[in-house]
Amino acid sequence: MAVNLKNVRIVNCGTGISAPADAPITADGLNIEGCERAIDLRDPPSLMQQLGLAEGTPPKDLLAVLEAINKPDLSQDDVIREVSSSKLRSWLGVGSDITTVSAGIFQLYQSGLVQSVLTLLPK
Repeated sequence: MAVNLKNVRIVNCGTGISAPADAPITADGLNIEGCERAIDLRDPPSLMQQLGLAEGTPPKDLLAVLEAINKPDLSQDDVIREVSSSKLRSWLGVGSDITTVSAGIFQLYQSGLVQSVLTLLPK
C-alpha cells in the first residue's frame, strides 16, 4: 500500500501518519506539529497473528498441522479436528478460538498455499 501525501499539515494528534514499514511513502510539503509520534512505520502482522495465534507460537506447532492437512479433499471440519487435537489449541490469541484459527488455516488450504507456507516455516 503506497502512501502519497502532498502539502499536508497535521497538528496536535497522537500519531500523524501510520503506515506499514514496507510502504512506499511520497511526501511534498509535509508539516507535522505537536504530535506524540509524527510517523509510525509498523511491521506487518506475522502469519501466526494473522491466523489468530498468539505471539510466540512455535512454528513447529503450525508446521505439524499444515503437514497433516497437506492432502486432497479436506473439509473445514477436518481442519477444525486437526487444530483441536494439535498443540496450537494452547496458543490461541486474544479473541481467537479453534474455529477462527481453523478458518484461517482452511483458507490457506483452499487457496493452495499450504505447500508454500511449509517451505517458509523453519523446520
